[in-house]
Amino acid sequence: MHHHVDRLVIGGGETSGAVLHVLGMTTFKVESSMAPGVPALVPVYEKKPVFFLESGNFGQEDFFVRALKDVYV
Repeated sequence: MHHHVDRLVIGGGETSGAVLHVLGMTTFKVESSMAPGVPALVPVYEKKPVFFLESGNFGQEDFFVRALKDVYV
């Protein structure tokens, strides 16, 4: 079964880097920011998926809920 993913929210700096490495994604366009220090990253050669990489103390308490809604992309 094939699933379409248009957004991936990853918590943790080292985890984020590891996930993108495994996916083979290395070059991104930085789009609008959903929180200070948390931009939306879009692969250069694709429009989707959009990545939100949260690391450290960035983002509000509702960061993960907001990142999964359609209002930012």
